[in-house]
Amino acid sequence: MGLLDMKLCTIRILFVLSISWSGILSCIGAEYWVSTDGSPSGSGSREAPWSLEQAFSHPAELQPGDTIWIKGGRYVGPYTSVLRGTSSFPIKVRAAAGEHVVLDACGDAPGNAALSIEGEHALYWGLTLTNSELGDASTEKDGVYFTGANNKLINCIVVDNGGNGIGFWSSAIDSEVAGCIIYNNGYRGTDRGHGHGVYAQNSTGTKIIRDNILFHSFGIGIHAYTENGSIKGFDIEGNVFFNAGIPGSGFIERNLLVGGLQPAARIRVSGNMFYNRPQFQSKASAQFGYSVANEDLVFEDNTMVDGTLWFPKAWESVVSRGNRMYSRSQEIQLIAFEPFGNVDAPDFDGNLYAVGTLAGMSFEDWKRASGQDGNSTYSAELPMETNVVVRPNPYEDGRAHVVVLNWSGLESVEVDLSTVLGSGDRFHIRDVQCLAGDPVLDGIYSGGAITLPINLSVIDLPAREDSYRERLTHTMPEFGVFLVEKLPPSPNSPPELSGVGNKTVQVGGSIRFSVDARDVDDSNQLVFGANGQE
Repeated sequence: MGLLDMKLCTIRILFVLSISWSGILSCIGAEYWVSTDGSPSGSGSREAPWSLEQAFSHPAELQPGDTIWIKGGRYVGPYTSVLRGTSSFPIKVRAAAGEHVVLDACGDAPGNAALSIEGEHALYWGLTLTNSELGDASTEKDGVYFTGANNKLINCIVVDNGGNGIGFWSSAIDSEVAGCIIYNNGYRGTDRGHGHGVYAQNSTGTKIIRDNILFHSFGIGIHAYTENGSIKGFDIEGNVFFNAGIPGSGFIERNLLVGGLQPAARIRVSGNMFYNRPQFQSKASAQFGYSVANEDLVFEDNTMVDGTLWFPKAWESVVSRGNRMYSRSQEIQLIAFEPFGNVDAPDFDGNLYAVGTLAGMSFEDWKRASGQDGNSTYSAELPMETNVVVRPNPYEDGRAHVVVLNWSGLESVEVDLSTVLGSGDRFHIRDVQCLAGDPVLDGIYSGGAITLPINLSVIDLPAREDSYRERLTHTMPEFGVFLVEKLPPSPNSPPELSGVGNKTVQVGGSIRFSVDARDVDDSNQLVFGANGQE
């Protein structure tokens, strides 16, 4: 269980004592509460919760390291947060355990999104960001509008917003989007689909976009583009992209675009999965460059199915290693350049290619012409063995994404979840293309492999009726993506405790610690006497 999973409290000790405790020392800081019927004049306690507007305004009593728990319900926004923690003690904003928190941009309040983030050093965790208003200008609001530095959006669902799912702008220095599911965002324009899963720009530091699932954007999946700004410094890792553009354009757009009217630089794209529907009109799956020469790119350990890795403009250096690139059609170029000579320092090697061409050439002709891929391999056939990837969440124990490339055409697959769950854990598993539906599996984990269906057909269609709904279909049985979530134990189960050693506190000093009590109905402050007893 990670530190960020724990509830936070501060215990002040006014005696000289050596305290020995067995327990997971929990969240550093105080806890405050928000509910749909909370008040600006509330104390922020469970019994007198704040309104969400009050919580996001950074009340005077709120300190770095504190946690704001949001009770379940629909909160009508837009909302703007100015919360400010510190690098050592960020403020945490989290959905209460087991509760569904929806921030809906449908209201009359000013704002660019369901949630605009203007403060710094805060974590926004486990929220759903959406817009239920479909008929006026409010439909073009984003799900999240990021301008504050050093913030993180963690394990959120961003769906059915009329603008971008997330606007991730240059002033949001060193910020991160992690573990989110981002889909059905944008609108159908007269020229094309508008609104991207993530629209990003950056100048200083590095933006991290990792372990997200992005699909069915009306525009592009991740659109790192600028005309007069900057697109320098992106780490795009462990994401799953598929079928961007269909709702807004009727064909598959680029799942990832990094390029614009200014040079891209410091770009790292690693460990991602790119998937497109077979035999469906599409653009390049990943495009690097747009209208000017660029600096440096690392593209490594990615998997791409039925898409092109495209370089329409020059790069000073491109490293492309350890990638797996498959095509179900001989007509698809697995990599393409305009022309290859525009890459000053290419390093393509250790890759696996299957079925398609390389820059319009056979594999052997490509190697001779380019001098690249000396240690890479090529297959004229697609794999025969189904591939299952389990990717644990970087912030939350018991949570993971499962990706299935069903090359062998199975109706179900065996998935080992021992790296995610422990024996006795309660859990459920959802099909990410049908989050509104029931879990496909739930129960108590007994170790080893579980069985997942790979023959599902129902998907969550975009809320906007003018989208190309009729062209949207499930990717199964060829491809499936699942969300694994550990559930709280049965009500009133005691918290798990583990030894952490001896601690000494001086007179007048204080000790910060936490106890994991997520599964207890009421949180209780712990008081220690001089002998270390509760």
